[in-house]
Amino acid sequence: MNFRIATFILSIILICMISFKAIKKRTTYKKLRNYLAREQYDEFFKLIDAPLTNALYPDYNINYFKLNAYLLKEDYAKANETLEVLLRYPLKHQQRVDLVLKAFNIYVGQGKKQQAKSMLDEILNWEGDEYKPYKHDALLSYDIMILKKSNHIGELEALLDKTSGSQRGRLEYFIAVQYENAKNIQKRDEYLKRAAEDGFHYSAH
Repeated sequence: MNFRIATFILSIILICMISFKAIKKRTTYKKLRNYLAREQYDEFFKLIDAPLTNALYPDYNINYFKLNAYLLKEDYAKANETLEVLLRYPLKHQQRVDLVLKAFNIYVGQGKKQQAKSMLDEILNWEGDEYKPYKHDALLSYDIMILKKSNHIGELEALLDKTSGSQRGRLEYFIAVQYENAKNIQKRDEYLKRAAEDGFHYSAH
């Protein structure tokens, strides 16, 4: 077999291997997503732990998949354990930003003050005007959900007419929590009802 033919055959084999991997990644991702949507957690973990899946995806992606599954299962012990693993990975800046925001929301949702504060401090140290909304939102969430403050009611009520849908519902939910912090149960229930009507349901993830 001459060199040209051998090179051509090897090129075809390489293209087939790359195509196979790309197709398997797409089909595996679709299966994983469908298992979670159907709450078929046994099937999900069997597939995510399969040798082929681990060959297709980096460790970080595998653990990120698992984190979402544990959150959906409301297995917060396993979710927190997996989150700690993810936070130790060396990541590109934008990946780190996305993970820290997710971790902050998880810790706030569970009322974990120390861990939430650690994530908040990192968020506040991000440089650039593009991060100002994230900083404001994180400080607001920390004040209301962790420190149990109620001094942002007027600020958020003033924004209600400027928003709609689930975004408006989110504001109403945070107003409700503040009324609960202030021991005004009637107003809390009023705003919780409004938040639900606007399609917002609070989740730790």
